[in-house]
Amino acid sequence: MGNNGGVPVVTRIVRDFYKRVMRRPNLRRYFQAVPLERLIHHQIRFVSMAMGKPPLNYSDAGLHVAHTSKGITKASFELMIVLFIDALTAEDIEPDDVEKIVSVLRAKQNVIVSK
Repeated sequence: MGNNGGVPVVTRIVRDFYKRVMRRPNLRRYFQAVPLERLIHHQIRFVSMAMGKPPLNYSDAGLHVAHTSKGITKASFELMIVLFIDALTAEDIEPDDVEKIVSVLRAKQNVIVSK
């Protein structure tokens, strides 16, 4: 992504994304009893990693444990990808960068989706 915004841009994207998610009852249900601010901070770090920052501790096992009890469906995962693309596009992220970020997210589908 280069030097066109860094953490402030990622923060806006992630907050926009969760606003979009929370407007969808079929997605909002996954976040009941989840501290949204904590989730937003985790997502900011994950997106920063997807955009090229050195990876933090995002093991597949850790992601699986965090998501498996939610019973996330493939359809819900796909909708979240669409909403994330919408949030990235709204921030004028370059199409190549959007593709790169989405490919990182899609690579985690098998550890996030359980239904």
